[in-house]
Amino acid sequence: MPGTVGRVPTPSVPTPGAPAGPVATGPTTATAHPWAGTPLGAPENWDPAVRAVMDVVLDSPVPMALLLGDDLVLHYNDGYAELIGDRHPDALGRPAAEVFAEVWREAGAGEALERVYRQGEPFLEREAVLPAEREGKSPAEPAVFTRGHSPVRDSTGRIVGVLTVSAQTTQLTQQLQSLSDFAAALSGTLTLDDVARVTLRYCLHSFDADRVSFAVDEGAAWRLVRRVRGELLDEADERLPPLWRRMPTDSPLPAAVAARSGVPSFITDGQPLRDVAADRHDEKIRALAALPLRSSAIRGALTVGYQAPRPWSPAERALLAASAELIGQAAERARRFETQHGTAQLLQRSMLPERLPDLPRLRIAARYDPGVDGNAAGGDFYDAFLLPSGALGVVLGDVAGHDVQAAARMGQVRAALRALALSDSRPDAVLGGLDRLVGSLGTEGGTHELFVTVVFGVVDVDRELLTLASAGHPAPLVRRGGPDAAAEFVEVPPGPPLGLGGRARTVTVPFRPGDTL
Repeated sequence: MPGTVGRVPTPSVPTPGAPAGPVATGPTTATAHPWAGTPLGAPENWDPAVRAVMDVVLDSPVPMALLLGDDLVLHYNDGYAELIGDRHPDALGRPAAEVFAEVWREAGAGEALERVYRQGEPFLEREAVLPAEREGKSPAEPAVFTRGHSPVRDSTGRIVGVLTVSAQTTQLTQQLQSLSDFAAALSGTLTLDDVARVTLRYCLHSFDADRVSFAVDEGAAWRLVRRVRGELLDEADERLPPLWRRMPTDSPLPAAVAARSGVPSFITDGQPLRDVAADRHDEKIRALAALPLRSSAIRGALTVGYQAPRPWSPAERALLAASAELIGQAAERARRFETQHGTAQLLQRSMLPERLPDLPRLRIAARYDPGVDGNAAGGDFYDAFLLPSGALGVVLGDVAGHDVQAAARMGQVRAALRALALSDSRPDAVLGGLDRLVGSLGTEGGTHELFVTVVFGVVDVDRELLTLASAGHPAPLVRRGGPDAAAEFVEVPPGPPLGLGGRARTVTVPFRPGDTL
C-alpha cells in the first residue's frame, strides 16, 4: 500500500488532472492541526474524494467525525468536539482506540467501526454510549447517542476511512417535542399579545434561559416585552396583557439591532445589555442570542440570554433559528388579524344603530358582547326603529363570517331590511324582499356560500301584540311579567336562511305590559 507509514496509510494522492488545494476551512480548530507532520500528510495532498467528505464534515452543524486509515485517526467538526468535551483538542490526529480506550473494546464500539472499515458495510447504532466529559457531567455519567457509521472511499474506490454522524437521542427528542408543542401553541394565537405570551413562556422554559424578550415594530417605534427567570405568574397573570415597553427606532438594544438588520448575533461572553439595561436582571446577562423574525410583513426579534457564558452550539443555534421562524409566522398572522379585526370592528360598529328609539311605553336596550375567542368583528347585527304605523320594528341577524366582507354584507342587509320595513312592515313581506336581495348578492359575487339568518318582529303597543317571522334564526324568547312570571320560546314557523328562495311565515303572540322580548 503506497504511502504507508507504520499502520496508518496516507490517503491516495490526487488523481492526475484533479485540482490539488487545501481542505475547506471550517470553524473548528481541526483545520489548524499540523497534519503535514503526521503520517496522514498535508491536507492539500489528500485524495479529492476524501477532501470532499472533509468539507461536508467541517461545514455541518451536526456532530460528525472522519476516521482515516488503519488506525482510524480522528478528524472532526465543532459539533463533535462539543460531544467529546475535554478530549478535544488532543483527540485530533490520534487513533480513535487511544482516545476512547475505556470503551473501545465494549460491544458495538471499536469493533463496529473496524468492521465498517474492513468490510465496507454501513452500521447504525441506535443506543451508542460515548463517554462525555462536558462541564457539569462526570465521566461516570455517559451520554446516549444514535450514531451512523459509513465507509469512506477514495477516488479509486478503496476504503480509506469511516464517517461517523452522532446525535444525542434524548436531547434531540426533547427538543423536537418541545418545538412541536411550541408550534401547536402558536397556531392558536390570534393577537400579538397572544404570540408574546406563548413565546416568552416557551423560550424561558425550553431553553432554560435567564432572560427572554420579544420585540416587534410599530412603524415609528419598537415595542418590547420581557420575562426573566423567577417571575411568579399564575393563570390570572397569564391572561393579562403583556407589559410592553416602547423604544425609539434607532434603539441600540440587541433586539432592535437584530430586527433592523435581519442578521442574528450570538454573544458568548460579555455585557451585551450594559448600556441599555432596564434593571439588574439585564445587567447580569453575559451571553445573549438575538434572532430576527423571518417575516416579510412584520419586523421583530427574539432574544435569549444567560447569566453565564454560553458557547451557542450549532444545534442550539439551529433550534433558536427554527423558533424565530415559527414566531415570525405567528406574528405575521397576528398582525394581519389585528389589522383586519380592527377595520371590521370599526366598520361593524359604524353600521349598528347609534341610539335606540326612546318611547313612552317601551324600554329598549341593546348589548353587544364579543365572542369568547376575542373576535368581536363580523356580521352579527341588531336594529330597532319606528314604523309609519307607530309600531316598533325589532331585528336580530347574522351574516356568517368574521371579517370585513361579513361586516359589509351585514350593513347591506340591515339597510335593505329597514327600507323594506318602512314600505311594508309585514314581517313575511320584509323577509321575502331580503331573500331576493341576498340571492342577488350571491349571484353577483359568484358564491353560494352567503349565509344570512334574520328574525324580524313588529311590536304593536296599542294592541299588545307581537308579530314575528324568522329566516333560519333561533327563536326569540319572551319573558312574561306579572305574578306568574315565566319565560318561553316563541314558536315561530321555521324558515330557511335568506337567499335560498324560501317563504317566511308569521306568528302573532300577546305582548302585554311587563313582558320582555
